[in-house]
Amino acid sequence: MNDGVYCAPCHLFDGPNVRGKTLVKTLLQDWSNAIKVLANHNKSEQHIAQREAADNFVAIHSGAKKDIEKCISSQYNKIVEKNRQILGRIVEVVIFCGKQNIALRGHHDEKGNFQALLQHQSKRDPILLDHLEKGDPRSKYLSPIIQNELTVNSTVPGQ
Repeated sequence: MNDGVYCAPCHLFDGPNVRGKTLVKTLLQDWSNAIKVLANHNKSEQHIAQREAADNFVAIHSGAKKDIEKCISSQYNKIVEKNRQILGRIVEVVIFCGKQNIALRGHHDEKGNFQALLQHQSKRDPILLDHLEKGDPRSKYLSPIIQNELTVNSTVPGQ
């Protein structure tokens, strides 16, 4: 049986740029110089980085910190929720026009009832206003084709 120690964070989380192999790849067995070797090792940038990696691992595993996948997923979920809110507001305008028997478009798409109602609604709705002013033109959901699809697929409750 070997008598010696490893540095746990450095041994478990060592990277490709490991300089000193003692405490990382090989056991520290020179007990007469152990205090000096450990003191130098604990001050090294490599040890500090591996210690941080170990602390992050423990924090993520215990749930104290979110991992990168959860952060990305939560950001994605925020975008999806915002898009649902926007699409819901657009569908509400389509349904309102249908209930009131109001045409969505006139001779010019940009001056139709649909666009006018959305502009009016955006005065009270910062999410819709931001979407109409700064949204990607390819995903505004305002084209006549989308209006027609929403008209066909929207159902008015109670009718």
